[in-house]
Amino acid sequence: MASYEEVYAKLVKDSQIKAYLAETNMTVKAKKEFLMYVIVQTLKRGSVVRAASTDFPQDYVVIDIESTGLDKNTDEVIQLSGIKYHNDKQIEQFDTLVHPKQQVSGFISNLTGISSQMLENTPEFHEVASNYRAFIGNYPIIGHNIISFDIPFLEEKGMTFSDNRLIDTFQLAKVKKLPTEKFSLPILKKYFDVHNRSHNSLNDCKTTAVVYQHLATDDLASELVKKHHKSIFEHQKVTVYGTFEGKSNSDMQQLVIKYGGQVMCKLDQEVDVFIDGESLNNSADAELSAEEKKAYRISKKYNHLKIINGEEMIKKLGKLESEPWQQVGNEATG
Repeated sequence: MASYEEVYAKLVKDSQIKAYLAETNMTVKAKKEFLMYVIVQTLKRGSVVRAASTDFPQDYVVIDIESTGLDKNTDEVIQLSGIKYHNDKQIEQFDTLVHPKQQVSGFISNLTGISSQMLENTPEFHEVASNYRAFIGNYPIIGHNIISFDIPFLEEKGMTFSDNRLIDTFQLAKVKKLPTEKFSLPILKKYFDVHNRSHNSLNDCKTTAVVYQHLATDDLASELVKKHHKSIFEHQKVTVYGTFEGKSNSDMQQLVIKYGGQVMCKLDQEVDVFIDGESLNNSADAELSAEEKKAYRISKKYNHLKIINGEEMIKKLGKLESEPWQQVGNEATG
């Protein structure tokens, strides 16, 4: 078996891993620690610690922590939280504030709502760690960004999770290719319409559970397609002209309706989009039909009318149908 350093040397050259790490704000040292942690856990368990799987457990524990900072070596835990689920239903929870040796900074206090004064009479980490670990047991552990933060942080404080399967919703969201620019918990919370305060570890556990359950559903693709279908022609009046390869004019009108548009039979200044089923040739005006000429006159006079080549529209809609994670959005009418 290859040594940890040999595996690390190969991973650090992998283009996908390099691209992923480039998106983070981790230092060079932190990136190596992250990769080494994954390698060690993988080789210890004899299988890959995966963020995604076709087998999503319905019995699990969601965990989250709040701390005085991001450095696992010098910073301390100030809140430990966990929620246990059976058949995706909450059955038990663990939540405690933790007294640190250092003061909580103003930044952390504003972020989490936890001040040093609130922690004065709370237990120290060593007094609650064993109960927290017992609460988790051998359940699969689910959390947001736990692979790079929560788990290494807790292991640095003496806990071990070698017998637990880890599922990171941050990585899972990336694997699922959600149409969001980033995959932070506040962004996913907004995307899945979850209303909870962020940066309170118990609330974040609840949010993460909802996010996980969305990501784990088999019909996630159809849910996302339904949600984003209307982003293409939403609130737009569309005239469909001509015929299309593989689709009738009526078929195209149904697609416009499916993607949130209002079909307009008459082309006038109220129309926002004109989908032309025939190939346009702007250099030879004689080749344009009367309806196409009218579309160009309206577009020139009122500016807002967009003329879209039918073949290109078919390709873009087909791409969204076959790859629902790709957000065509404004491309369709841009």
